[in-house]
Amino acid sequence: MPWQLHAVRFNHYCCNFVTKKQGQGRSLAPDLASSITYAILKTMQWATQQKQTGFTIVELLIVIVVIAILASITIVAYNGIQNSAYDSSVRSDLSANHKTLELYRINSTDDSYPSHSALAGVGLRATKSAYTPERNNFYYCRSADGKTYAIGVITKSNQGYIMANGQVSNTSSAGTYLSHTCTAANSSSSYGTSGFTPSTQWESWIGG
Repeated sequence: MPWQLHAVRFNHYCCNFVTKKQGQGRSLAPDLASSITYAILKTMQWATQQKQTGFTIVELLIVIVVIAILASITIVAYNGIQNSAYDSSVRSDLSANHKTLELYRINSTDDSYPSHSALAGVGLRATKSAYTPERNNFYYCRSADGKTYAIGVITKSNQGYIMANGQVSNTSSAGTYLSHTCTAANSSSSYGTSGFTPSTQWESWIGG
């Protein structure tokens, strides 16, 4: 509470007390000490009442703690929702790319999936913002005879998925490398390629 406001209230109570005593025909001098004491007590009482209308330090600390807890819960919930959105987008990409690869196989002359050297004209796509930018996150591999394929991906939530034979399997990011992807395609790494590396970013054969 500003000291100027206390001074105003003190002067108000003091003057009222003195005026009241003068109205009763009493001398000002004998009542000076009483008027000051009265003004001090009334000012303290008024200040206490004003304080009670606000928050105490303890109350403010409790409010701050509650707000901090609610904020942390909100952040965790938001991160969970965002990670789910990343994973959902990537799974949708895998489903769409499977259809694209199946269409390629049907239209091919030898009923096979594209080799990694022929991916430029296939039309594979990725929601690139949903994939982790910290490491290779998109692998393609096919078998030597071209009859099977697999796509391995890692989302921005660090979740790994492998699409093989039209089925999506959930795996750890540590289990999603070119070698794992080619194993799912019944092949070796020599028949696969990476669609993204942190140094060169996305390859041109992946749209988005």
